Amino acid sequence: ANVALAIAKEVNVALPPDEAAPLQKKRSVKPEAFDALMQARPLLHVPTVEGFETGVKFLEKALSLDSAYAEAYAFLAIFYSQHAIYGTVDISLAYRNGRIAASEALRLDSESAEAYCALGQLYRITDWAWDRALEYSQRAAELDPSDSHFQSLCGLCLSYQGRLPEAERYAQRAIELDPINPLAYMSLGTILLIDRRFDDIDQLIGESIEKFENHLLLLLVRALASLFRGDGENAVKDANMMVETSGRNPIYIATAGTCCAIAGDTEGAEAYLAEIRNHPNPELIQASGKACLLQCLGRRDEAFPLFQEAYRKREFGLLWFSRIGYFSLPPFKGDARLSRLIDRIGIR
Repeated sequence: ANVALAIAKEVNVALPPDEAAPLQKKRSVKPEAFDALMQARPLLHVPTVEGFETGVKFLEKALSLDSAYAEAYAFLAIFYSQHAIYGTVDISLAYRNGRIAASEALRLDSESAEAYCALGQLYRITDWAWDRALEYSQRAAELDPSDSHFQSLCGLCLSYQGRLPEAERYAQRAIELDPINPLAYMSLGTILLIDRRFDDIDQLIGESIEKFENHLLLLLVRALASLFRGDGENAVKDANMMVETSGRNPIYIATAGTCCAIAGDTEGAEAYLAEIRNHPNPELIQASGKACLLQCLGRRDEAFPLFQEAYRKREFGLLWFSRIGYFSLPPFKGDARLSRLIDRIGIR
């Protein structure tokens, strides 16, 4: 994006916030720049390529109008990191630009809660540094305890440390603060999934799925909960809905193919695999999703090099599947090479 290139010229290296020199903590903002940022904010919850591209355009506009707008840089960082999770942007670009934007935000405002939030998320999803991710996320929550997003990210960070009761408290607090934030529900759903509390997931997702118009991440949590309890039919139903809702994003195509394979629908799984191989946006294909689909089709020798690629790239899909115990499902059991690779991720 143009903004990222401009940042790169201004900031030679993405400094950690404890080394970044604050320029100015409080300043007036041009109203037009503020308006552009406000137009971008709702698109954080729109997990599509169009949602990502439109949001970045609004943020580029905000920064072109006010090049020292710390909050816009911080939200740009959050936007990149969250859409990397959605799979709507190339992950290497998102990781790099997100870190640069967050560091620039902290250079401009050393107390930018959103910049700490973005860096906390990046430490979790790219560096796999759980302690530092929690430190930065909690700092964001301390600076703005009323923000639902910061609370939900603290919960996710704690879940990666195996501290599920604490994680759940943060996630519940996030929902209390903002009952219309889908990411808060997704955070709680992930924690419940790790804890294998399927009845609680049914209640949570059942109450929220219509409110958020079949949000992708909520469908994903419910589909995987169905897989874990052996309900392949409902897993495939939700996975197929994800494919349509996402505009046929390859991440969700791979997930749907995996659900089909585990449910015994080999023909459906092969059709999804063929769609991935011929996808018009190959830059959005993540090796971890394709590897899981191949593994579930019994092609372990084809899958393993892709798992290795996903590990090298620090793909979020590989990380998240590891955290929720996805690799305990039958197609992955007994694969010693894969088990050793997953152990290297270091989830507690």
